[in-house]
Amino acid sequence: MRTVLLAAAAYNVLWGGFVVFFPLALFRVLGMEPPNYPQIWQCVGMIVGVYGVGYAAAALDPLRHWPVVLAGLLGKILGPIGFLSAVVGGTLPLSFGLTILTNDLIWWFPFALILLRAYQTNRMPQETNACTSTGRRPSMHESSAPRNLSNELEGAFRSMESCIVVGAGLSGLVAARTLQDAGVRVTVLEKEEKVGGRMRTDLVDDGVFDHGAQFFTVRSERFEEMVESWISAGVAEEWTRGFADPSGEYQEDGHPRYKGTRGMTAIAEHLAQDLDMLTGVQVSGLHWDERGWEVVAGSSVHTADALVLTPPSALALVDDNGLPLPEEARQVLENIDYAPCIAVMALLDGPGEVPDPGGVQVGGDPLFWIADNRKKGISEVPAVTIHAGPEFSREHASSDDATVARLLLEEAKDYVRTGVKATAVYRWEYSQPTNPHDESFLYVEGPPPLVFCGDAYAGPKIEGAVTSGLAAAGKLLESAARP
Repeated sequence: MRTVLLAAAAYNVLWGGFVVFFPLALFRVLGMEPPNYPQIWQCVGMIVGVYGVGYAAAALDPLRHWPVVLAGLLGKILGPIGFLSAVVGGTLPLSFGLTILTNDLIWWFPFALILLRAYQTNRMPQETNACTSTGRRPSMHESSAPRNLSNELEGAFRSMESCIVVGAGLSGLVAARTLQDAGVRVTVLEKEEKVGGRMRTDLVDDGVFDHGAQFFTVRSERFEEMVESWISAGVAEEWTRGFADPSGEYQEDGHPRYKGTRGMTAIAEHLAQDLDMLTGVQVSGLHWDERGWEVVAGSSVHTADALVLTPPSALALVDDNGLPLPEEARQVLENIDYAPCIAVMALLDGPGEVPDPGGVQVGGDPLFWIADNRKKGISEVPAVTIHAGPEFSREHASSDDATVARLLLEEAKDYVRTGVKATAVYRWEYSQPTNPHDESFLYVEGPPPLVFCGDAYAGPKIEGAVTSGLAAAGKLLESAARP
């Protein structure tokens, strides 16, 4: 629907502009006498162009702005009627009908489908709640197990046509992908310039660094199926079945650790394919009523029937916009806490001394983890990632990057033992949930529905983030499918 309206908008603006700037061109092409008052024809072009602006606005939410589509369809019906009358009366040649074909006739069917969809949606009985008249948000529901989303949900009755997902970390991407696969129109808003959250791969000169999540493991069958699909797509592969301990001795335990083939971001980019994704936009406004959500992100406004919030700072976003929450939900969000982590990316001028397979789980503080991205197989040049422990990261939250890099490189000197060509520092304020919620998501029933998810809800690992995203999407679809 949005694609049709955006195409109609572009066509109208281009056609209207052509008529305004070249009012006689069409008449010459068709071999017709030019009009005595071309200014009237230019006015027609202006009107057509203004309709294009209306179609572009309606494309933001076609089902809500159906009157614009109806006005457009009426014009496209009346236009051909007027043309036939002029042909019968001998005032217009039949060749002028070429404009009727492209301006009007080809749009009848798609516009009619949009209106039919809007009619079907608006005539559905809306869920009511006794609390909505007081302006207080209704009750909270939680679930710990991800649901198996069957094909029955795709064809089920649904009052939820659209959803906004804030945050393009792994949990948000999985939720968005699950909802879109079930037929929901999804928009994802991400403040960073790239997707993935802590699945982050960056460059320092020629070096490639995973400096957020380093690997992931698999425990559940559902996640195993997803990982197998990533491997088949060429974006993930097994890295190792153990790491070296601080003494440098390899400790194999038989459990596969997986990585992104080109870095961890590759998996997130794979999940983000074909999603309506806006990156580099900061969400600043959240507004709701019984009809749905309105989200202000950057200079744009987005509307949807449901909202998924995945950022660790979701409670602050809710409070900044004065959104009321049930006391139980607020307590859950206030209890969630995170440990920080400072990551240092160091580009080396020669091979380092990180033992095979390229990672050491030190587990201490200041030095918590060190990885050789070249041995990991994602960088062509020597490049090490150093993770600090939480206490060091808190203590040096405001220290300058040069000081942080110097201190951590000194701690990791036994694993580096070569010159350092360049460094970069990244501060993960929300690195590891220290008091995660024991359920997979937090659901605040609407209208309109609101769900919180992320790795602070189903376990502080990549699999937990995926489980949370799946469960959150499943809850929304289940709630919308209720008769």
